[in-house]
Amino acid sequence: MRELLEETKLRVRPDELQSVVDQHHDWEGKREHVEIFELDVAERPVIEVDNREVVEAAFFPPEKALGLELFPPIRLAIERRLARNA
Repeated sequence: MRELLEETKLRVRPDELQSVVDQHHDWEGKREHVEIFELDVAERPVIEVDNREVVEAAFFPPEKALGLELFPPIRLAIERRLARNA
């Protein structure tokens, strides 16, 4: 929730977030614990590019996003969302 607030200025309660990925993953030579949550919002948040943590931001439809080179857990989260909505 802290990261969400920092990156998008969205304040949410824990019960508004739905866990979609919780796994350990090897990436760029290190083992990481990755947790990804979903949040449905009424309006698209404004993402501020600060050129430190965020160097680029864009929104894509899920099908187009899957055509990009994605961090594997992000790909899994998108695939799970599409499967639930099928």
